[in-house]
Amino acid sequence: CDGADDFDRDGDGYASDSYGGDDCNDGDPAINPGAADVPYDGVDQDCDGSSEYDVDGDGWVGSDAGGSDCDDDDAAINPGATESYYDGVDQDCDGESDYDQDGDGQDAEFAGGADCDDTSARVYQGASDTWYDGIDSNCDGESDYDRDGDGYDSSSYGGTDCNDSSMLAYPGAPDTWYDGTDSDCAGDNDYDQDADGFRSSAYGGTDCDDLDDSTYVGAPDSWYDGVDSDCDGESDYDRDGDGYDSDSYGGTDCDDFDDSVSPGEAEIWYDGADGDCDGLSDYDQDYDGRTAEDYGGTDCDDEDDTVYPGAAEARDAVDNDCDDICDEGVLSAGDLVITEIMPNPATPVSDTYGEWFEIYNPGATSVNLCGWEVYDRDSDSTNFVDDFVITPGQYALVVKDWASGLNGGLTPDMALQAMVLANGDDEVALGDTVREIDAVEWTTSSAGWPIAAGYSMALDPSATDATDNDDVGNWCAGSSLYYSGNLGTPGAVNDPC
Repeated sequence: CDGADDFDRDGDGYASDSYGGDDCNDGDPAINPGAADVPYDGVDQDCDGSSEYDVDGDGWVGSDAGGSDCDDDDAAINPGATESYYDGVDQDCDGESDYDQDGDGQDAEFAGGADCDDTSARVYQGASDTWYDGIDSNCDGESDYDRDGDGYDSSSYGGTDCNDSSMLAYPGAPDTWYDGTDSDCAGDNDYDQDADGFRSSAYGGTDCDDLDDSTYVGAPDSWYDGVDSDCDGESDYDRDGDGYDSDSYGGTDCDDFDDSVSPGEAEIWYDGADGDCDGLSDYDQDYDGRTAEDYGGTDCDDEDDTVYPGAAEARDAVDNDCDDICDEGVLSAGDLVITEIMPNPATPVSDTYGEWFEIYNPGATSVNLCGWEVYDRDSDSTNFVDDFVITPGQYALVVKDWASGLNGGLTPDMALQAMVLANGDDEVALGDTVREIDAVEWTTSSAGWPIAAGYSMALDPSATDATDNDDVGNWCAGSSLYYSGNLGTPGAVNDPC
């Protein structure tokens, strides 16, 4: 009869839960719904029936009691909770950094870490970087499109670096020509330094000067500037391409506009051009210093350098000094001999056409009678105008007329139409303008001169010198018939007297 509740044995004011009360331990007054619970002592002091090891009641045993709830005072924190990163709280109790969302072991950069992308476990400092995927996998802060690290993105990915494998190649980089690399990414040919569109000839191209953009195959070539502008490999001082440089620029070509004129060409005489560039007159073929007569000069034989005005005359059948007289002054009396004369041919041959005389050359050399004079004592005179060469041993026939039908069928060596041989007293003399070489004078009053119509006066063939032919006794009438009614041996050895 103490008045206490019979179902509250421990007298803590709470009836035993075994008898309709809520005291879970009616033998201990410290245990009842109003008591403060002591966590983790294995006793349910407040009789709420919850786990003694799950203070926050989130269904997870606290880590202090061997459970996995890292914060047993906060029901929002437990292994089953959803992690909210970067708030400093390990909501899911996984023990990982709250600043390493991708779990790659590195905190996010904005939280003081080194991970530049905390949403990807492939991206962190030190990771292997795959170029050109747009991701800075190793968090070095460099462009993913600048593999060579030269500060320029690859031209394949919207940048301007033409070679992203070499940090020496980028826009504006120093360019070393001819190494095969477009270091400055200008897009030009590395073997075309002057940018004229032609590769250097030193590197398989055709540009002979790759430092000058005006020099290339097909370029206009300015002659004589020392530059092979068109790269044809020819001399810039040989405009006509004949192999000889112009003499105005140290060469020997006297006309560099004409490929037919050069020191290697054969001279074409008298065309007014110095074809072989020897600097000599084109009108002096024999190089004797005199211009040919046919071209306004005085050299009568421009193919013989011993023949010119003032040259010494020689006994060579040539007009050496060009005075229109041959072999003058070099012969002596008797070097030519008059051996037969026809002053009075008989009918049907007339004196007008049929007179003739004969000159014999007893010497060993030919004699040219050009310009020589035939005359008599009465001042009758005529000259041999053309060349008249008498060879050694020849009996040369001089007639009045070339026509054989008029002159008695003769084939003469020379004709002198002005020649007159008198049927009576007369003379035939032969001179070279310097001296008289031979003369024969006959008279009708001198006994022995065989003057008769149709007969020649013939010198005995054994008396053919200038002295013997002065003796009338060595002359006789011709005896061989050479034409109707006319006797003699014109142009041949005389019959013996």
